[in-house]
Amino acid sequence: MQEARSKEWYVTGKSVRGTIHRGNDLPNQDCIGWVQEETPVGEMMALSLADGHGGEKYFLSHLGARFAVQVANDILYQFAQASAGLSLTDIKVGTARLPFQIVRQWRQLVEDDWNSPECRKGAERRLDNPEIARAAETSPLIAYGTTLLSVLVTERFILYLQIGDGDILAIDAHGEITEPVPPDERNIANETTSLSNPTAMRDFRVEFRRRDSSVPALIMLATDGYANSFLTRTGFHKVGFDIWQMIRADGEVGWQTVEKHLEGWLQRTTELGSGDDISVGLLCRMSVLQEEGPELSPAATQDVGSPQAPFQEDAISQQGIPGTALGEEELDESTEKGSAGRGKS
Repeated sequence: MQEARSKEWYVTGKSVRGTIHRGNDLPNQDCIGWVQEETPVGEMMALSLADGHGGEKYFLSHLGARFAVQVANDILYQFAQASAGLSLTDIKVGTARLPFQIVRQWRQLVEDDWNSPECRKGAERRLDNPEIARAAETSPLIAYGTTLLSVLVTERFILYLQIGDGDILAIDAHGEITEPVPPDERNIANETTSLSNPTAMRDFRVEFRRRDSSVPALIMLATDGYANSFLTRTGFHKVGFDIWQMIRADGEVGWQTVEKHLEGWLQRTTELGSGDDISVGLLCRMSVLQEEGPELSPAATQDVGSPQAPFQEDAISQQGIPGTALGEEELDESTEKGSAGRGKS
């Protein structure tokens, strides 16, 4: 995928197949994609990640993830265009329909694929398994189960949407990190809410932020294979801090360094950490580098070390890539996940 450039925002992302799936000769269940356009009402970016559940019941979840990213970016792009001329209050009200539109169109793509001759032929051997056959008979959507994380950035507002696990981090110019989307307590261990659930339209978490408030310098989206590679939440947050610190220190060169090495960092992280597929998308507001005084706050710089230290080979055993990787005894657990309320696949 070609990285896009813009006057204010840069966007990039990578997805790597996890060591567990490579070992089992399974496809990457993640998908990432984005749309970036200069519209009559200003610059617009829509970035989405999806993480198919994997496991026998979800044997087409890699396709479900691809459909989710395609649908989400298309709908968010259309929403951004339709918001021109509307008040921010009306735009915020309009976001309530987005989960309905995403779920409806995702289900349509899934049903079209499921009923295609190519899919039915490929699924025949899977349906010999009674458990899989029962699940597919209940709803073919289950086979395509996936999470979804999206962000839409426009000249007037930022919109975050999420169903299922995974992480969205917002890093300001001072290196302070927030999580704009509140957690869903149903996403525990290997269970998660899902686009394939009957309640999917209600399970979305949607956060609307006006651009007249604080605007992040860096927005990072990641599937759960990344955070699961760290022993602590602080270790995972350090990823976002380190990436922003690198960009802040070297500007365009720093951004190019991140683009060049991101895939390698993710590959080494899955090898040292969760073993799961990992996808990361980054939206960086490069114009902040020309703003006055983006100094790192004392709180943000505590115990972070050198910006590049987590990425250095000699730091892997202590800190991971970056942060603290899981111990080997924790790598034997399967990273496959089931839909919340349905149990582990």
